[in-house]
Amino acid sequence: MNESNFKKLPRKAVEICSLNIVEIEFLNCDYKLKLFNNNLVNRQNGYLEVGELISGGNAFKFRWDERAGLIDVDLKLPDADKKIKEFLGHHTEQISDSPNRKYRFQICLPNKELIFKAIVEITIKTENRIEKSLQYVIKGEK
Repeated sequence: MNESNFKKLPRKAVEICSLNIVEIEFLNCDYKLKLFNNNLVNRQNGYLEVGELISGGNAFKFRWDERAGLIDVDLKLPDADKKIKEFLGHHTEQISDSPNRKYRFQICLPNKELIFKAIVEITIKTENRIEKSLQYVIKGEK
């Protein structure tokens, strides 16, 4: 196969190569920030987890959204069965694409309380996805 044909194949994020905080404008003192540098795709759920903000039972989980090309933020509250998506900051804003991607976070609780405002720079390793399967027919000798 010609090398130029590989450029046309869909790509999938597989690993975080580097992850840096460029600027923190605000971090609520009740929350601890953890970034997952050099993280691989979680084989169980398929997520490329980027980081988290945790306070008590509240957890904001950061993960790479392949389709949107952004970092998604999910909120899990201790008394909720599901992730909550009704809060400011579910999607980050991409502010730079070259050479590393930069994203602006502005995360608020559903009551509009500011939790985190920052710019993060990330480099993600991608691989070509080949989704065709090959089927071989084995003929037995008589």
